[in-house]
Amino acid sequence: ERHRYVVLRFNFSAFNDAVESLERNFEDYCADVVEHALGRHFDLLREVAGEEQAACGVQPGFPLERLTRRENFLSLLHYFGLLSIRRVVDGRPVLAIPNQTVRRLLYGFLRDAYDDVGTFAVDLFAFDRLMSAMANEGAWRPVFEFLRDAVAAQTGIRDYIAGEKVLQGFLAAYLSVCPYFVFRSEAELGKGYADVALEPLLARYPHLRRGYLIELKYVRRSDPLDADRLDEAARAAGRQLRRYLADDRLARQYPAVRFIGLSLVFHGWELVRCDAVETPRTGD
Repeated sequence: ERHRYVVLRFNFSAFNDAVESLERNFEDYCADVVEHALGRHFDLLREVAGEEQAACGVQPGFPLERLTRRENFLSLLHYFGLLSIRRVVDGRPVLAIPNQTVRRLLYGFLRDAYDDVGTFAVDLFAFDRLMSAMANEGAWRPVFEFLRDAVAAQTGIRDYIAGEKVLQGFLAAYLSVCPYFVFRSEAELGKGYADVALEPLLARYPHLRRGYLIELKYVRRSDPLDADRLDEAARAAGRQLRRYLADDRLARQYPAVRFIGLSLVFHGWELVRCDAVETPRTGD
């Protein structure tokens, strides 16, 4: 009995090309949906970046086309590893930013979202040059004057800057873009927490000799701001900064670096005062 054999030739190259094409199309689709979700939930993203946590139930699953729904957005950030469960309160998980790397990533999302919704945009090239001068030459004031003037010129951002935590998140979105510093939010120092610490990235830039600790003071826009209240806010920030600057960890970890404390007082969205606080080291 004769047997007939059919030889099938499978074009693996064409198959792989088709699979890669499908993967690229799917990735592009996912990116578009995620980008749309970020824009749609700008307020929620701003809140998470400012408060650094949010209480919500974690959805076990949802279709991709429903990603833009508010109840699914935080679950998406959780599944992406951008938020982790820190604790459970009244049966609801509290999702929080897990580490500094993710915090910087979320600040980048927030920066893009400000731009995408047409609320706020700055010349990042010019801003990077100012941050470089701040790191290398100690010229810190132009950085904050640049942001102050940009906020004053772009009125759309003002409604989004309400509250110290939100303001802190807004500043962090831009200060964290600088490659010269290790950015830390709520850095534990001197038995307290500095709002922002900019520690020089010596592993990459060993020539740097300056670091910065930043303390924010916020007065509601609806509240009057007279000279006495302004002075008291600046003095309170100065007292905190001197305590942070005296922390031994800074001297041990950065023996050749001088840290400068920066006191920033805001009346709502407006930066009304900025002062430097510097504690000389023993032997200077």
